[in-house]
Amino acid sequence: MEEVLPKLTSFKKQVEIDFEDDNREKQILDSLGFKLWNKVQKGSQQALVELLAAFDENMTPALQTEITNAGTDVAYITSIKSYAAIIRDKNIAQEGKKGERKTITNDGIVQLNKVYNDVIKVAKTAAALYTETGDKLTAEKFSYAKTLATLTNNGIVKGSGSVGGTPEAGK
Repeated sequence: MEEVLPKLTSFKKQVEIDFEDDNREKQILDSLGFKLWNKVQKGSQQALVELLAAFDENMTPALQTEITNAGTDVAYITSIKSYAAIIRDKNIAQEGKKGERKTITNDGIVQLNKVYNDVIKVAKTAAALYTETGDKLTAEKFSYAKTLATLTNNGIVKGSGSVGGTPEAGK
């Protein structure tokens, strides 16, 4: 994505220069997807994909001839069109992977909560044993509340720590 932005910028600037004397500049840029330019500059991947698709689709041989006859290097056009195909393929692959994400089921939540409850029992037992022997520093290592607070304060964990939003998970 990063490497196509300078080429798009140069192309846009060249069209603005080459067609500044008439209203054709806006027509050309709009038809090639540059209506989305502000969103692209703000980092919108979707806007970039749409701009490149419009560029590729609407860059007819006649328009390309008009633009190159006005002074724009054909290499910019060819390069941008090649990026359009690459970005389109990457976007399709990315969208496909979104559907492959694993989701947690209710059965998975139940199993995770069982594991959580077992771990909490072990931690409470260990904390009690270390507290009885007077080793409070080690006992604190087995405190769910202290561990969660440490992880939350360090930005590692967000939220209550419960799994699946069940109330018993946060105990």
